[in-house]
Amino acid sequence: MSLRLFLHRGALAAVLAALGTAAWPALVSSAPATGSNLVNVTACTQVGKDIRVRRGTGPERLLTSACRDAGHGLRDYTLTCVSPTQYLVSWKSCSSLPTTPDTNLPSGSITLVKSDKSGTGTILTLRVTGTDATSAIKKVIVSMQGGSFAVFTPIRTFTYTSSANQTVTETFTTPVLAAGQTFSFQAQVWDAAGNTALVNVFSFVVPSAADTIAPQISLFVTPTSTGSPAAQATAVVADESGFVDAIKLWWEQTAGVVSPLKFCAGGPSPRVCSVSLGSITTGSIFATASDKSGNVRTSAKQPASGSN
Repeated sequence: MSLRLFLHRGALAAVLAALGTAAWPALVSSAPATGSNLVNVTACTQVGKDIRVRRGTGPERLLTSACRDAGHGLRDYTLTCVSPTQYLVSWKSCSSLPTTPDTNLPSGSITLVKSDKSGTGTILTLRVTGTDATSAIKKVIVSMQGGSFAVFTPIRTFTYTSSANQTVTETFTTPVLAAGQTFSFQAQVWDAAGNTALVNVFSFVVPSAADTIAPQISLFVTPTSTGSPAAQATAVVADESGFVDAIKLWWEQTAGVVSPLKFCAGGPSPRVCSVSLGSITTGSIFATASDKSGNVRTSAKQPASGSN
């Protein structure tokens, strides 16, 4: 029996019914490299380059035009409905199976490594990563917004030529960032397939210019009457930042022998801290105060006898 007659009698129809499924029945090994055949069905509808067919009362099935191996080598099959009840299958040699396009997006991150003062500003050391599960990373661009950059503007570009780079990591420093401003950084990552994605935005608030001024302290030791034991010691503390971090009152009994009398938590400036001295009549009283920048001032000493 000739191959055409064999196919015409239904063997090829059975094969094409399985197009689009994982299982393909084998054709005879002597099938020609090129050819065509008409196949009768109950219904045939063209769907782009593919077709939907139904045989008898069975379900409708999608048959796909593609390069595949049906048991006699790679063939590029083309399916076309030539009437509502018949389709033409044509085939020719093909060299490779079609590949699925890579549409997976890369990903990445930007993180802070450290920050360093530079004059009145700050320089950040940042780490950027890019990764892709299916393709090599080809380019990473880091952009910055803030200061003189009203919109995200590229500040670093990293390119790669190796096809093995599915994960990349770079560490870099920023320009000097002005004090008292907010800066944001983002990265855009490209893979070898041309897919691109923006990774997380990292923001950093640069501290205002360094505060080197310690709080001001006014200390009062108030006696009940001249020569009588002092009633209390009061420290009034103010800081130019608008906030006092902490106040402490001390009693120096003799030179170098110091005992704490009172600790007062910080708050808005000015801040008052008082303590009753009870029977303390000797030695001296002094105060220390700190601000949020770590500046500390020690007041002048006042006699515990309250001679002021």
